[in-house]
Amino acid sequence: MTQDAPDRTLKTLGFRLADLTRLFTGCRVVSLDVFDTVLSRRTPDPADVFAWMETAQALPGFAAARVGAEKAARKKFAKRGSEVSLAEIYAAFDGKLDLPADIADLELTAEKLFLYPNPDILEVIAEARKSGLRVIAISDMYLSGAQIEDLLATHGIVLDKVYASSDFRDQNMGKYNQRLFDHVIGEENIDAACVLHIGDNQTSDITHALAAGMRAVKVDVIHDYAQGADANLRALSPATQTHATRMIMGQIAHDVAQHNAPIPPLEAFGYTYGGPLVLGFVQFLLQRARQDGVDRLVLLERDGSIVAEALKALAEDVDVEFRLVPASRRMTMFPCLAVGERDLALKLFVQKSLTAQEFFDTLSLELPAELHGKGDTTASPAAFMDTYEAVLMAQAQAEKAALLQEFSEERALIANGGKIAWIDVGWTLSSIAALNKLLEQDSACYCIGTHEDVARGVSFAGYLFESGTPKPVSEAIMACRELVELIFSAPSLSTNYLMMKGDRVVRNTKPASAAETLRNVFIEDVWRGTLRFITQTWPLISGLDSEALQAHNREALRRLSRMPSKEQHGALERIPHDRNAGKAEWGTIGQHWTLTQNVDGADLGQHRFLYDRLRTDLQDARRRPLQQLRNLLTFKLLKRLSRSTPPLSKSRAERFARSAAKRDPMR
Repeated sequence: MTQDAPDRTLKTLGFRLADLTRLFTGCRVVSLDVFDTVLSRRTPDPADVFAWMETAQALPGFAAARVGAEKAARKKFAKRGSEVSLAEIYAAFDGKLDLPADIADLELTAEKLFLYPNPDILEVIAEARKSGLRVIAISDMYLSGAQIEDLLATHGIVLDKVYASSDFRDQNMGKYNQRLFDHVIGEENIDAACVLHIGDNQTSDITHALAAGMRAVKVDVIHDYAQGADANLRALSPATQTHATRMIMGQIAHDVAQHNAPIPPLEAFGYTYGGPLVLGFVQFLLQRARQDGVDRLVLLERDGSIVAEALKALAEDVDVEFRLVPASRRMTMFPCLAVGERDLALKLFVQKSLTAQEFFDTLSLELPAELHGKGDTTASPAAFMDTYEAVLMAQAQAEKAALLQEFSEERALIANGGKIAWIDVGWTLSSIAALNKLLEQDSACYCIGTHEDVARGVSFAGYLFESGTPKPVSEAIMACRELVELIFSAPSLSTNYLMMKGDRVVRNTKPASAAETLRNVFIEDVWRGTLRFITQTWPLISGLDSEALQAHNREALRRLSRMPSKEQHGALERIPHDRNAGKAEWGTIGQHWTLTQNVDGADLGQHRFLYDRLRTDLQDARRRPLQQLRNLLTFKLLKRLSRSTPPLSKSRAERFARSAAKRDPMR
């Protein structure tokens, strides 16, 4: 036991590790229930293991048939008692399914994948061993004692004896009727008062153990404990209609149980939302690549960085080439000037009118020498392009040459009859349209989603939605697309453009601003949770139905975008975000988040932005008390002047009123 172990709380038992000493006083045997006590599953519904097998073993209808067979077996042997064996369950199948001969062994293998030990009970076992106590298990289960021992051994748990109701089904002995407790007391040749039994079922494990004369302690099922401890898990609870959602909830509960301290909110967000989304997207990418005959997935930075990390982590099971390439709207769209696609280049600008300095800053280019001292000249982006056509065209040609060199591998692959697909988050796919124009090809894009105004001429497949369909998912996510972009962001420098340096391609990168540096701290936490979920869950991917996982991600993100809990909104709203590519306008995610209801349930709708803007402004004001005080005094003075006696002229009074309004602290 570590030095601070006595202070550790056994979360699912509700007392400290040090309190075990008192519980063990006068005790000679510690008896444990097995399922939901010693071992928990990565799903709140045990029948989801059958649904997993149905997909993993390609046995359509297996899950329902397996549940039906168990009911049929129990009905068949009802006169004998309420317990059956695994062999009797499979003997009760109606013969409509062509089951493998080793189907029972496949079920036990699936159970091993799903089961994991409760860390609190492992502590109990370890302390019992140190105290010289005998440790046994008593389980009401259709598995035999030997089968349960094998499941326990998979997780390194060896007990002195396992008593399973299945082994005593002919005698109708179980915890459910107390008779197995009485049998165990006799077999162990011990006074019942010297046995401490721990289990999760109030009737079978507590009431009946106490009635048999034992001591009894109830353990919380890990899924139930985790619901109370994790806000994200509670938020997913209403969306449990698919087995994928229940498996994800089980995986989150497993993760919560493994940590002694609370998981940081952004890491928990990455685990709960980022992990399933990136996992599902990777599953989608690999399936589409096989279906479409794609030889290489080309992932665009920075959105593709997390996908690249996931593919690297799963490299042994990835059967398609992939490469992460430098990319940005600026890098891909500006060189289109060189191929006559001026409109694509103009899409880099969100302003209708801007200064010369702003124009060249947006393009990450130096202000021409003739404009030094004249950077405040104002015009439209199109007008500046006309005026400086020669300079801009030369730059675009140089960037195009570097870009073609960067993609020389992909161009050679295509020339030899191969096929690539671009990977991006999506929304409009303007960067993909630009790349296809520059590389003179028509490669498809696999993305998270596209709204209705998608770039023309691009073949694409969206994971969550396509061209705004399904509408409820598209509208909800696009109302706060920053949540998805947070998952796919990368803590790396943005590439402005590529240039040749000798025979090498070099990147011109944009230095991180103060806001971006802060955002990167949050992103690192999101990545940590996202990648941990993927590596922990990948062994189960063969049985995770892709459509069920897609449905889960759609519903989970729709609910998060529209109806976050108070804890979720509080954790995510303050994160810096720059919504407009090409013009830095840093705010927070909360400033863009349009909700159908706020965290207290009141309908705010379109007023959500105003609410968040007011709150942010007041927070900024508190950080600048002298400025706030000056504005407040000026505001009061101007308001008084606007109503002065004798009265001012109408135009002057209105001018004072407008000036006062600008300084109103509640504006």
